[in-house]
Amino acid sequence: MRRRSNATNTGKGTESLIQTICDEYERQGIALIKKVDPPVRIAGKRIIFLANPFLDYTGCVKGRRIDFEAKSTQKHRLPINRPKGGVTEKQFTNLRKWHRAGSIVFVLWEHQNELRLLTIEDLAGVVARGEKSIIWDAAKQIKKGNGFLIYDFLKEIL
Repeated sequence: MRRRSNATNTGKGTESLIQTICDEYERQGIALIKKVDPPVRIAGKRIIFLANPFLDYTGCVKGRRIDFEAKSTQKHRLPINRPKGGVTEKQFTNLRKWHRAGSIVFVLWEHQNELRLLTIEDLAGVVARGEKSIIWDAAKQIKKGNGFLIYDFLKEIL
């Protein structure tokens, strides 16, 4: 039986890294950003996961709403608008909807313990060109910060 290529990449390390950065933004009074848990419904002893209209993270920075997806890959390519892995069609649609409503939206992409950023314009360009993925080198490099602000991704979008 063939093993899934992302079987060992649960994204928990990336989630922990982003949480550390978001906690530091909050501590410094720069932004308040929280992980969004998917909505659930309890039916007896069953837990039913509902469709999530939100992105992975949401918050506020300098009076503006911020929403972003977090992705982690072992390969140097991030699939876009694909049914599995990468940025799904539903996630891309939600990114566009929140962007149209005035939110700052983007994708934080972790690969080999480094973070990069993709704007909604980057993603829309990939889709418009009919490409199925974006390569690592096309994503915006995020400068390292100080202390617990390991990567200062807000500097790249503000």
